[in-house]
Amino acid sequence: MGLVWLGIRQTNGFRVAHRHLLQGLHLSSSSRDSLELEKADLELVREAEELLARHHSEISGVAVALQTTKARRYYGLDIDLELSPVSICAEYSAIGNMVTNGERAISTIVAVSMSRKPNEYNVLPPCGKCREFMRAFGNPYVILKLEGKRLRKTRLSNLLPMPFEPE
Repeated sequence: MGLVWLGIRQTNGFRVAHRHLLQGLHLSSSSRDSLELEKADLELVREAEELLARHHSEISGVAVALQTTKARRYYGLDIDLELSPVSICAEYSAIGNMVTNGERAISTIVAVSMSRKPNEYNVLPPCGKCREFMRAFGNPYVILKLEGKRLRKTRLSNLLPMPFEPE
């Protein structure tokens, strides 16, 4: 099962399909390591959806909302110019916003994309590249859609069990 870590192209349709494949392969069995969402988590999901509703375009199809350990929130959009080496994921954008504002520790993060149905959104797991990047900012909770439509959260370390370790 080509572990999809190969597909880091940013084309919106490809990226979303890539994330759903990762979700189906790896995340359905992690519900034992996941927690129910709290009110603040649901607000974070809603804020990411609202951001995407306002700014969805041909170059932005994914929005991220994150909360830091100091309870401040930051947001980002993917920028997909169909030139994969120069496109960025929404997680990078939100984390850049956080770092620009002097913070370095993520508490919770969520990514959303537009559904094929009007006014509906998909919660997406981060791609492998984003998982490695997020690791530099702690072991945050990642909000995911597990087993159908159930939203849960799990620690990043559950999604990245064997992170890259420089020698």
